Amino acid sequence: FIRTTEVRHIRVVKGLLNKLYEKGDIYKGEYEGWYCVPCETFWTETQLTDKTCP
Repeated sequence: FIRTTEVRHIRVVKGLLNKLYEKGDIYKGEYEGWYCVPCETFWTETQLTDKTCP
């Protein structure tokens, strides 16, 4: 059993995230678009019909 607040857990997660970032698997960026709460999906302007979820 491990708590996510334990130092060893924090250290491992930080290391994993750093490796993923260095490999380019994750990155910092911005996204702009419409979000549909029921679908839990982001949509671009071109995917929408009358600004409603397809």
